[in-house]
Amino acid sequence: MAHEQRRLTDDRSRSRGWPWIFIVLLCFAAVVFAWRAIIAITTQVHLGHYAIAATSCVVALAWIGGCMGTLHNGRRMRICAFACWVANLLLAILGLAIPQVFDPSNPAYIAGKSYVFLPTCAIVLVLIWHIWSQPAAMAARQSEESQRRR
Repeated sequence: MAHEQRRLTDDRSRSRGWPWIFIVLLCFAAVVFAWRAIIAITTQVHLGHYAIAATSCVVALAWIGGCMGTLHNGRRMRICAFACWVANLLLAILGLAIPQVFDPSNPAYIAGKSYVFLPTCAIVLVLIWHIWSQPAAMAARQSEESQRRR
């Protein structure tokens, strides 16, 4: 029995234009939030507020994981990124419900109030981006487009 191997290739081009700018801004925000988290963790541990230090660490790691997954764009990394962004959104909602366990410099503190709610808006936009830019969804849109041309 001959086993024919079919090589799958991804012929999509790299992001250009506004998606690339959006991803760069997300990565810049992740670096800023990670740096602010390091400062907050150090301060809060020194003060004995371990819950605040832990939430700062979790939010920073979720931002970094989300950005790395979005930047990489592989199948497993997309899943990881989506999970990180959902976690970030849930943390922002938790920041609305229990703001006292978040440092004011934390992007989840009152859903990003310290940053004019931009982190939460970015999280919602990146989740929409991940849903819209799924390879299967893109292939379906391209198939529909080619069917309409015929």
